[in-house]
Amino acid sequence: MSYIPSFPLPLSMTLAGLFVKSPPLLMGLPETTYDVIIPLYNKQDLIVKCLESVFSQTKRVHKVIVIDDDSQDLSLELVKQHFEDRVILLRNERNLGKAASINRAISYVDCPYVLILDADTILDREFAHKAFCGFYAEDVHGVCGTVLPLSDKSSIGKARLIEYLEGMLAKNFQAKIGGIWVLSGCATIWRASFLKENPMPNHIVEDMLQTWVAQKNGKVNYVKDAVCYTQDPEKFGDWLKQIKRWYSNGDVVKNNFREVKTGLKATCFWAYAESISFLILLGMFLYLLFIAKDLIALFSLATLDIGLTLLTVLISAGRLGVSKIKALKALPHHLLVRIPNAIMFLLYHFKSIISNRK
Repeated sequence: MSYIPSFPLPLSMTLAGLFVKSPPLLMGLPETTYDVIIPLYNKQDLIVKCLESVFSQTKRVHKVIVIDDDSQDLSLELVKQHFEDRVILLRNERNLGKAASINRAISYVDCPYVLILDADTILDREFAHKAFCGFYAEDVHGVCGTVLPLSDKSSIGKARLIEYLEGMLAKNFQAKIGGIWVLSGCATIWRASFLKENPMPNHIVEDMLQTWVAQKNGKVNYVKDAVCYTQDPEKFGDWLKQIKRWYSNGDVVKNNFREVKTGLKATCFWAYAESISFLILLGMFLYLLFIAKDLIALFSLATLDIGLTLLTVLISAGRLGVSKIKALKALPHHLLVRIPNAIMFLLYHFKSIISNRK
């Protein structure tokens, strides 16, 4: 799920999301059917719960296609044990990766829409019902919802909770200007015809690249009330690996920037400006603390920074029905993690651009 960090600085996408209306939505649920594709690789702890959440949807699914990518654990056996009569089960003879697995499974889809769902993601019962309201026009190719952490017991999970809450406002703004950076790779509903005409790209951030392709001649959308819960890293080392992969997306921007519409270009410039501004803010903190030794100015700046963060987090939590107490307890973890977050976004993003030129 390649994403961009969001910092509630003045004029940030997070704050801007507070002042824009929701993106266009259908007033009623469209009369249509959908299939589900679940790429599966070593997810024995969650695949059963994932499938249970699919079959519990208030908008009933037509067909579920599970494609096992040569798992080495008990994932495949668990699917056979609990759901063999309810799913179409495919298996790759060797590990091909997520994109190739989806492209193989798409030939089994015969509905107008298809939900691409990660095997470590649990859907809210009304996810599909609400997400379909995002297909307000014929040129909307894909719709995603809000992602929340499946567990927030670890420090990384707590930090990620705040990132997702801030991201809700940022993505709401991106959808409003027609510039969504990425549809969530863990759970997005696509028009099946679009995926058949535009196979999932074999790229380290395939969800981001496909989102950009969809916005060259069409639209994508976001529905905040369509909620899913995904597994996030619990250890700092695993988090670093994930962030490195997510942020290795500079070539996507470089190779597609000219062809996308103004809204997505604006999102790019805004994202870079936010990350750079945050590092400038961090530099100001260090200057006031160690050089100027102006504790009053330091306190005032910190109060403004934390106050804006607190404002956006509490509003987002209220809109999503997340416990505000839980969000407050998670805030200190986020304040620490956002520093390497901003640095790594700029470092790996531009590193991937340079590597691509070579």
